[in-house]
Amino acid sequence: MKSGLTIEEQVLEVVRTVLFGVKITLNLVVLNGSGIDREFQRDLVMTLEEELEIEIPDKDAEKLVTVKDVVDYITKKKTPEEPKKEDKKKEVTKKLKKE
Repeated sequence: MKSGLTIEEQVLEVVRTVLFGVKITLNLVVLNGSGIDREFQRDLVMTLEEELEIEIPDKDAEKLVTVKDVVDYITKKKTPEEPKKEDKKKEVTKKLKKE
């Protein structure tokens, strides 16, 4: 992963590399339903996985359509999930009971 670049910038860079000569926007359809051949789609997913150090299972890749979908998916996978409020309450209650 290239430091200093946002996930969106990294995804756009990868898509530009694989899809050279095409104007790239977040709404560009690059995966399923795009009319782009399967080999290109596999190449794009594999390049994204390699460059962004992430695994995209086939079942997840099948749900991605636009560049924005890819950005959102990778952002969600790379961003640590905040504990839910209920979990935080349980943790605090557990600590208080120990004291």
